Amino acid sequence: MLLDQYNHLNADQSFLMQLWQDEKRSKSFSSSLNPLTQKISRYFTPSILLLALLGGLYAYQKHPDQIFEVVTAILIVACPCALALSSPFVYGNLLHYFSREQFYVKNASVANRLTRINHIVFDKTGTLSFADIRKIRFIGKKLSEKTKGIITSLLQSSSHPLGQAVLAYLKTKSTPLLLNQKEVIGAGVEGTFDNQKYRLGSAKYVGHIPQEWNPTGSSIHFSIDGNYQGYFKIESQFRNGLKKLFQKLAPISISVLSGDSDHEKTILLSFGLTPDTLHFNKNPFEKIKFIEQLQDKGKFVAMLGDGLNDSGALKKSDMAIAVAPNRGLFTPACDAILLQDHLNRLPVFIKIAKRSQFLILICLVCSLAYNIIGLSFAFQALLTPLVAAVLMPLSSISVLLIATLGVHWISINENSKN
Repeated sequence: MLLDQYNHLNADQSFLMQLWQDEKRSKSFSSSLNPLTQKISRYFTPSILLLALLGGLYAYQKHPDQIFEVVTAILIVACPCALALSSPFVYGNLLHYFSREQFYVKNASVANRLTRINHIVFDKTGTLSFADIRKIRFIGKKLSEKTKGIITSLLQSSSHPLGQAVLAYLKTKSTPLLLNQKEVIGAGVEGTFDNQKYRLGSAKYVGHIPQEWNPTGSSIHFSIDGNYQGYFKIESQFRNGLKKLFQKLAPISISVLSGDSDHEKTILLSFGLTPDTLHFNKNPFEKIKFIEQLQDKGKFVAMLGDGLNDSGALKKSDMAIAVAPNRGLFTPACDAILLQDHLNRLPVFIKIAKRSQFLILICLVCSLAYNIIGLSFAFQALLTPLVAAVLMPLSSISVLLIATLGVHWISINENSKN
């Protein structure tokens, strides 16, 4: 009994663990939020020490009695705080705005990555279509309560959204314990009960392609000991506004990945997508390979998916966005969580993030201008250490105001356009 339970759990978890723990797919990004800030900060302290030395020599010639005050004023007024805080202030306000809009970004580094996206990969099921709103019916031999329980037990070991949809459709509480239960990636699930083998999955996997099968929707086929029993016909409902979403994402390239067959290709083409952007019958590992191929071409890839089945592709992507029904849903390997009702807001979020880069530049210019003006007065012995200490926080305060008001203005401006 315990061994059977272990096998059941192992079938449910081994594939996901394999995806999660592949160290080769770990992301590696620089911690710097802004390369310009990093370059300036690297030379800031040595430059100020050199200026203090030059200021002391200049004061020795012009104002010998004020050498101490000149050097002290230079060291005080040359404040690196505003330089260092430009990016954190802007991205901090950006993260606050995103969270109000139901877009939960992990940290400022992830927000910075949002500005570099030039290719977006969408998972179909549960991302472009609803995972929990489907029209389902079984076509074939009538299912007994016992058989429904066996099907439920089989599907409990599957992480695929279609399997979860059928589970909700069956609403069966009695689930017998199956033997030799396993999941074949990209094909289906199987198990043994009373010396009979039960299979659920693709038509090819169960060993039969029925003549009456019309592939106009997703389907899960069912067989017992190789004898075909029928199939669950599952018709997806796509989210509203997808055509407008794809149009607004231009010029960012788009791809759609799906583990299903191409039975919904016509619907996706009606949203303005082209045939070369649609990729069907992809198992989780093929999705990872697809993203790797894009990255090899120099693409900075964002992956949008839902559920555990996409964890490998999410982890491999440069930015992983989980599309979830609520913010409390845990999704491994994601950098951000976007509530599914706000998917059509993605183009706005990307534009706001990109425009916020200009705010960082403004903050840097203001900070440098403050330092240059303050140093010029300090060199001429027109700035006492006390006044310099009072003026020093002004640059940080100005950066804070620019970041806060700037992000607020950009968000209002972008929202008014959409």
